Amino acid sequence: MTCLIHDGPLRYAGYHGCPSVCRMRVWQPDPPRPVIVLFTELEENPGTSVTNRVEVLATLVYGWLERPEREPIWVEHYPDCGVHNPRNGRWEFPERFAFVELSRLPGGRFERPNWRATCKRTVEEIIGQAIND
Repeated sequence: MTCLIHDGPLRYAGYHGCPSVCRMRVWQPDPPRPVIVLFTELEENPGTSVTNRVEVLATLVYGWLERPEREPIWVEHYPDCGVHNPRNGRWEFPERFAFVELSRLPGGRFERPNWRATCKRTVEEIIGQAIND
């Protein structure tokens, strides 16, 4: 059984200290499986993307989780945004997910992210439930 234990905004400092925000969801499966953390990029994020600050996000959440014994499973998520929007000039992309592997330093900081693309179905299998937007 996996329980959603957190679903809300996570505010963080982007590049040059600019305010940034993403949606963070955390699932706690039955032991001994690790916690699953999903960082979702928000369209209203005024700052640095999840991808460009994933080490900072993981470090913040690792402390918030009180340094769990088992390394969390980190997942990055970009919701479905479509195609190029001529009204606002922004490129918009289909939904995508990636597992993010990070190296943890002794002090609890993370570095050297490595992304491995996956699909929504795989993430839902790991958490044992549907991901609802």
